Amino acid sequence: MQNNWDFVKFDKVNTCNNLSNFVEGESNTLALALVKSIAIEKQMNFLNLLFLTGDIGTGKTHLVKSIVNESNTNYKIRKSLYLRCETFIYNYIQAVKENCISNFANFYLEYDVIVIDDVHLLFNKDMSQKFLKEILDLFSNENKTIVLTSLVLLNELRGGFEEGLFSRLTKSVVVHINKPSKNTKIEILNVKSIQYDLKIAPDLIEKLMEDDNKSVRELEGELITLLAKSTILGCTPTLKFYREHFEK
Repeated sequence: MQNNWDFVKFDKVNTCNNLSNFVEGESNTLALALVKSIAIEKQMNFLNLLFLTGDIGTGKTHLVKSIVNESNTNYKIRKSLYLRCETFIYNYIQAVKENCISNFANFYLEYDVIVIDDVHLLFNKDMSQKFLKEILDLFSNENKTIVLTSLVLLNELRGGFEEGLFSRLTKSVVVHINKPSKNTKIEILNVKSIQYDLKIAPDLIEKLMEDDNKSVRELEGELITLLAKSTILGCTPTLKFYREHFEK
């Protein structure tokens, strides 16, 4: 029996993604509470499968990476694994090539919690879907936990997901994370500013927030650009600096 999984690819998890710097708001309160229960608190008996949905920049990836960081590093309650969906598919294909797919699920059973990010990318990938269903069933029997994220609402996956897997997913705890409010975005920018050691005035924060449609990722990108340009020019990132260098 194959016990040496040398072909398995892993995804690194940035240690900056933790619960202490995740900004809670009305849009993510329930998702945050469930993630905490998985990562650092007593496991809820019904929480074998959590399905998080939400647009880009709503904090899904930060939350699920926090599970791995908190459970593996800080609390060491459970052994957790984070995988991008592309990596999950890659590992499945490699297991088929190595002729060990029949017992490859044993690799995943070494973990108490598995996170698969962007599971909507399994759309119309029938064989990978069947393998995921096998793992879901095994984890349920072992009272272990799987957390899935998706940019696409669960009901919208029906046409491209194998019937057995889709039915299994409908029995999960499904939580949609809405876009954060303006106040939550401002708080997130303040937290990011501290992380980047960037002193940024409130009026500049307000300027960055003028377009309410910008996602948190877009705002963070502007913040990083602002930091880079002000550092290179040796200037303090003020509202005046922003207007002179970014509004022309």
